[in-house]
Parts: sequence; C-alpha cells; structure tokens
Amino acid sequence: MTPIHQARIEGPSAWTPASIGGKEGLVRTLTAAQIAAIDELLRATRHLRMEDIRLSEFDHPALTPFLSGIRDQIMHREGAAIIRGVDADKYSREDCERIFWGFGTHWGKAAVQSARADRIGYVRHEPSDPRGYRSSDELVLHTDSRPIIALMSIQNAASGGYSQVASSMTIHNIIRHERPDLLPPLYEGHQYLSNELDLTPCKIPVFSDVDGVVTCMFFEPHIRKAARKIGQIDPLMDEAVRFFRQVADREDVRLHFMLERGEIMVCNNFSVLHARTEFENSADRQRLLLRLWLNTPDGRPTVPEVHYKSREFDRMFDPEFAG
Repeated sequence: MTPIHQARIEGPSAWTPASIGGKEGLVRTLTAAQIAAIDELLRATRHLRMEDIRLSEFDHPALTPFLSGIRDQIMHREGAAIIRGVDADKYSREDCERIFWGFGTHWGKAAVQSARADRIGYVRHEPSDPRGYRSSDELVLHTDSRPIIALMSIQNAASGGYSQVASSMTIHNIIRHERPDLLPPLYEGHQYLSNELDLTPCKIPVFSDVDGVVTCMFFEPHIRKAARKIGQIDPLMDEAVRFFRQVADREDVRLHFMLERGEIMVCNNFSVLHARTEFENSADRQRLLLRLWLNTPDGRPTVPEVHYKSREFDRMFDPEFAG
C-alpha cells in the first residue's frame, strides 16, 4: 500500500464531460495529407505480415507528429483520445486492421490477448465464448491490465453499443472530497480472480501513488469473484468498491457517446475507465471493434502489483515472454 495522495489532482487528467466539451473535446481529425500518408504506408508495407510491421515501417513525416500528439494526450494529458478520418467504406477490413496496427506501433508494443497468442482482438458477440467482451451484455466502467487500450469501430450494432469513458483522477478527487474514509481500503486493494488466471497472491490496489502520480486499476467483477472464492469481503472494502462505481456512473463524470465506424479510441488504462452499453445485432448489422492492448516501457510510474495479472497472462500465453 502506497501513501494516500492527499492533494486534489489538478490538470487535464482530472476532466469531466463538461470540462472537455463532450466527445468532440477528445476528437483529433486526420487531414487529407495524413490520409495520403496512410495510403502510401499501406502500399509500402503490403508485402509484410501485419504483425511484422514495426514503427520504422509505419513512419511518415506527414503522419508521425499527429500520432505522437495522440500518445502525449493519452500519456500526459486527458488519458483518452478519439481519432477521426479513417473511412471504413474506403478501406477493406484487412486495410483497417493494418492501419490500426500501424498506429499502435507509435504508442507501444502489442500484447497477446488470448491463449491463441493473437495480438489484435475482435470485440464482437460470440455466444460460445464466456468472456465478457465477446457477449452483447453491458460492460461496466473498468480498466484493463495493460497501460494502453485502443479500439477501432468497424461496424456498429443495430442498436446500443455506446461507449463510455471516465477520468479515474476525477473519481479520486470526488472520493477524497465526499468519502475520504474510503480511500484507505481502495489504496490497500483486493485480490483478483479472472477466467484465465487463479486468485492473485497479492492485493491489487484500486489507487496507488508513486512519486506523486496516482494510478488506478479497477475491475469490480474480478474483485467480486475473488471475494466469493475467499468466502468474504471486508465490509469497508465492499462499501468503497460500491461507492467508486456509483461515482464513476454519475452523469457529470461519465462521458457517453457512440464510437462511429472508422473512429479509433485510445485510452490510458491507469487514468481512464472505459465501458460499453448492451447492444443488439441484426442480420446486416453485426457489431465489430478491433482491439489492441499495448505495453509501453516509459509510461506512468506504477507499483508492481498492477502488472501482476498482465505478466502472468504473458507468461502463460506469449511465446515471446522473456520473464
């Protein structure tokens, strides 16, 4: 458990939907010159397998400063950005995947997402798959275990499937102001239990402070699963988790929007939570998003516990894992 951050968190990372001007406050739109650069890079890398494309192969003077600006926004400012301008009707699905992968090389290294060691995921409804992101159910506000998550919309559902994001720094400020007595259990954290991994031997803090920088990791279903396996949850921790969720769900904290076809959302998992609403497909409208989990070597200062789940996942499923 790190010391509790006592001061109010200031700056662009502690935003609200009103302070950033809604979805449009996060949008960064590609110019015609940048689209032309993307087309040039697609032609230049056509001979490569998508996963063999590295930053050096997807570097262009008209595009790289834009993607560097996106990285700065997610790592040092709002913690979230939405890229607009990739025409999902102009590009094939394969080209969309290549563009998405190429963009990702500017923000970090793609991590494996399943036992198949795939590094680009498909977020869609697959009834035979028990994982939440493969259902059509609501996914409540949470963080993933990697520093960065990126999502690209290929096709919207017939109805529903709205995206939501919220600043965990703003949530920290509200809890500090309204219920400071709940910060100690959130800083102490709780063990996790997921479908892929057993009960974690360590507690994973919801909040931690390293060198004056607050980090958040919050996935309530894994906390609840662990509590059921243990047989109990500390009452104060239970109240703290519930209150965290209530604050995150406030309309003046949570940004609610549709990620339109071709748009890319990038989030810093350590400062922003994300979610999606329930959706319903039809015969000709099958919701599909591409997903990247990205590791970054020079990101937010963190305690090792927030990386336990991702390191164990890599140890089990990543053929390139080096310990």
